[in-house]
Amino acid sequence: MPKVTRSFQTSLLMRVGSTEDIKNSFENRTLEFGCAANWIDYEWKKHNGTTGDIHECTFAHLEKDDTQINSIVDVTGRPMGDHLLILQDMSDSTCFLCFIPTILTPVLCFYSFNVDKIREGMAVKDLADPSIKFDLNMYRNGMGYDANDSSFLLITDPVMFVDELHKQIPIAVRDNLQNLTSKRYYGEFNPEDPVTATAVVYDKHSEKELYFDRPGNQDELFWKYPKYAWQSELRFAIPNLNFAQTLDPDVEYDHKLNKLKVQLPKMQEYAKVFPASKARSLLFDRFDDETHTHRFAVLGAPDESAV
Repeated sequence: MPKVTRSFQTSLLMRVGSTEDIKNSFENRTLEFGCAANWIDYEWKKHNGTTGDIHECTFAHLEKDDTQINSIVDVTGRPMGDHLLILQDMSDSTCFLCFIPTILTPVLCFYSFNVDKIREGMAVKDLADPSIKFDLNMYRNGMGYDANDSSFLLITDPVMFVDELHKQIPIAVRDNLQNLTSKRYYGEFNPEDPVTATAVVYDKHSEKELYFDRPGNQDELFWKYPKYAWQSELRFAIPNLNFAQTLDPDVEYDHKLNKLKVQLPKMQEYAKVFPASKARSLLFDRFDDETHTHRFAVLGAPDESAV
């Protein structure tokens, strides 16, 4: 079984969203952390398996009558208590288990372009021309957005972006304490180490597989089923911190409360925005094996900064 690790390599990060949201984010220099609880609730209510996912952050898939369920402990050996969320699978006799502190952890997701993976794609295609295209329309369609009212946000300098996240997340946390808590954890939020990130693993478990992983170490945040591999996600998470509002199937849930806006003053120095109606594809070329770098261009966009 592949091990989930907290490391990543990326050369370009991308998000797609409504043009209004992407434009506001870029112009106001902000990005918004959500959480897996939002995606689970969205699937419950909207039955949308792209934006929402009922299986997000599950650490176990068991038969409903499995005796392990009644004696589960967390990483410290303490009983789960109200930190355990049990999701019944209506299609069979199984259930999925979530550690509530994990699904309430602030998370920010991107499509990640990895230079080595891009080169692998070139080798498979055996292109005579040393370049490769990424179809933006196909990705946008997969994410459920219409070309006429959506746009792409590209983080062209991930190093500068991560550096600014480290500086700005503690400020955002300080200014939003009313909606945040560390009480569900056994450690406190550390402003000196405010964010962790890794690429999502897509081959850890299959959909019908029964499994039981050690709950509470947050590995659940960084894996998804193989059918989502096309999303090539990189996730940033804020450790030892939760949104205060919990997720309870029997209680009304407000997505707006479980969002954390982070101000990024330098964002326009390392990010660009492209309208989906114009941006057709990304072209990668001029690969450098020593520095693991490349050049990229957006094909079809008349103005690289226009929405």
